[in-house]
Amino acid sequence: MKYILSTVIFSIALFGFSELKAQTNSMPYNLAVIEAGYKVETNHNYVKRFESLLEKLDGKYEENEEEIGNISANVKKILEEEKGIEETLTNIMEGMNLVFSSTASVKYAEAVSSYIVLRDNGYNHDKAVDGLKNVLNSMNN
Repeated sequence: MKYILSTVIFSIALFGFSELKAQTNSMPYNLAVIEAGYKVETNHNYVKRFESLLEKLDGKYEENEEEIGNISANVKKILEEEKGIEETLTNIMEGMNLVFSSTASVKYAEAVSSYIVLRDNGYNHDKAVDGLKNVLNSMNN
């Protein structure tokens, strides 16, 4: 299991999401475009939702908003392209927001890597998030 997690974390790090890096727009805007599948207005509901999610996740995990946004986009891409699993960015990020109720000394990349492994092993989104809550909260106490 540790080898699988290391491999997934490495994949996330290497799997550059060039569309995000090439954009000059804000991270919430770029995530909103990915979520919608087309260019959106800067005041679109998705942009506002991602602003809120990034702020919350930044307060709970070690990575900053930019890193969390890039990692999340990569996770969505890995789930779709490598695992054949469709999941929205909002679901992924909202799930990671639910894992901890307050600040944790856990890396976002490690948490979402575990999420990918659980999803790849047949867990649906809700079961994967619940499983992460139980495991990571017990490790963080």
